[in-house]
Amino acid sequence: MVLITMPGPPPDAVSVYERLTPRRVQLLGLIASAHTTRECADAMGVSVSTVESTLADLKSFTGATSMRQLARWWLREREPFLVWMRELAGGDSTKTPLTDGS
Repeated sequence: MVLITMPGPPPDAVSVYERLTPRRVQLLGLIASAHTTRECADAMGVSVSTVESTLADLKSFTGATSMRQLARWWLREREPFLVWMRELAGGDSTKTPLTDGS
């Protein structure tokens, strides 16, 4: 019997990826770009407390203990996440659940 492994993220990463909403992805991008909590809130049009709550959730399910670790996690996981999203969209690189292909 030959075991064939398929490329893609490990199963534990998929469970994290499934929890990334478009707003969470936006926040991860801002954090990875070294924006402060206040700057993230302003850019997203939400309160600082909303950003802090979302960051706490992100840290919880990624295992990060700081914003720096969370930023590093996103920089490492961004590309595999995007590949996973493309696979969900049927391989169309222009359309993912986060975009409509426009």
